[in-house]
Amino acid sequence: MKSIFASIKFLWLTDKLHFFVIAWFVLLYSWMYRVALRAIMDGSEFRWVNLLNTRMLGEERRALIGGNGMDGHFIIIAVLALFASALMFLIIRRPDTFTKAVFTGWILVFLTHQITVATQLGTDYVVRGDTIGMELPFYIIGPAQHLLMLVCALFWIRKDSMAALYIPPLDAERRKFLWRLLACYPVIFLLFRMGVQNGLTDVVGIILLYCQTFLLVFGLFSFTRNS
Repeated sequence: MKSIFASIKFLWLTDKLHFFVIAWFVLLYSWMYRVALRAIMDGSEFRWVNLLNTRMLGEERRALIGGNGMDGHFIIIAVLALFASALMFLIIRRPDTFTKAVFTGWILVFLTHQITVATQLGTDYVVRGDTIGMELPFYIIGPAQHLLMLVCALFWIRKDSMAALYIPPLDAERRKFLWRLLACYPVIFLLFRMGVQNGLTDVVGIILLYCQTFLLVFGLFSFTRNS
């Protein structure tokens, strides 16, 4: 565990732009991974709606991607979650030209969508988290956060990140750390299945899932000086 955080510190000291790209990617897109997992664990009581294909039909906002648990359009969110997870892995472990190109294209798609939805819905574009009780004005946040990510990506794609870093294979310590984190899923599953929907156990489960997401990302780090 100590060496994992040491390699993260090294990345921060060596390539702050790469570090920021990773952190911002996790904040922006790991929700797909968490929604997919919660849909599987929480079952049909978990109602989720994805704004990726939201549009105005007359005066009504209608989400074309949504479902209860694994019903509805779950396959779409599952594919997005798998792609986002794979891209996150590449950004951390293989920050080469191919990864940067795919990453930039991914951001452009989401930025275009966010601007379109914000234009259509105006101040009605608000994202609510029922379990934690959050309400966010995404008509501002949506386009702004993706625009910031695009600026970072354009700077990052011009920089040869591999020149200052050597990324060895995942060692035994990190593999053991990752397996221990994966073993936490049964506990999170039980928390989502216990209690009432959006109750205390769901709140605790979400907090643990967020923490586990960041720890899983940390476990993929293995940066050292390029000899």
